[in-house]
Amino acid sequence: SDIKYLVGSEEIICRPLPIFSDIAIKFLDDLSKELRNDTEARKFSDVMTFAFWCRKANIVKLKEEYAIKFPRIGKGIAFHIAPSNVPINFVFSYAFGVLAGNGNIVRVSEKDFRQIHVVCRILNKLFENEEYKIISEQTQIVSYGHDKEINDYYSKICNIRIIWGGDGTINEIRRSPIGTRPTEIT
Repeated sequence: SDIKYLVGSEEIICRPLPIFSDIAIKFLDDLSKELRNDTEARKFSDVMTFAFWCRKANIVKLKEEYAIKFPRIGKGIAFHIAPSNVPINFVFSYAFGVLAGNGNIVRVSEKDFRQIHVVCRILNKLFENEEYKIISEQTQIVSYGHDKEINDYYSKICNIRIIWGGDGTINEIRRSPIGTRPTEIT
């Protein structure tokens, strides 16, 4: 296949989690710590902005602001198409998918942004920890060219599709239909 797996493997297992689950919050806090302590990551202000944002204190604050009366779980597999002009956007989109309790397939640009490699390296390191197996099994960060066949496949298996980009990108991705029940956010 023409898919390059930066994080995760060809198989994705989706077991939706409760929104703002304890494991998701701990995972993002550990990601924050790893990024803030990584020499290469500290060279990128956008990576440090994300690392500061996904600290436990901030996520708990978001959880409190989002207080809900009824427990909810994730919708299933979220297919994120990240923009090609904002390198770190993919991990913000991914983090929201994790907090929402979803399994996540995130397509990143084929452009060689160092920030993407740094974040993926740290994610892969965290996924060596058995504690994060459930999140690891539900994560794919992939890179591939403008390939309708691959978009068709991911669009077919997703429960929610998130498209970042302008009208041209949205219209191109929409050429790959989703089922009748999935949600799309553009």
